Amino acid sequence: YSSLGLAPAIATPALQCSANGTGTVRNSVILTSNGPEVDCAGISIETSALGQAMGDNTALGALDINWFTDYLGGDLHLSGTHPPALETAAVWLDGDPSQDIDGDARPTMADTPDVAGADVP
Repeated sequence: YSSLGLAPAIATPALQCSANGTGTVRNSVILTSNGPEVDCAGISIETSALGQAMGDNTALGALDINWFTDYLGGDLHLSGTHPPALETAAVWLDGDPSQDIDGDARPTMADTPDVAGADVP
């Protein structure tokens, strides 16, 4: 449940790792406006939302900074104009957090669709 984003002027992936980086990213939002969002061959991205299509994740299309409260200022709380697809891109599993970054409730039943990223609007 992370929200990663880079300012439009920065032409680099939001998620990068070294050649031997491994792991799994789940239930997250990963966005850039200049090129691919991820440059990490050893990372598995699951039940997340990205601008571009990647596996079975939700593809949101071109970034609109107005989806967030203050994208350019680093505030990635969702605004009222975020894509509806974000609200069901994640899947809550046992062991996932029961609250978002602000303490707002997340579902607590396994396999329930959930909002991708750190913030529940």
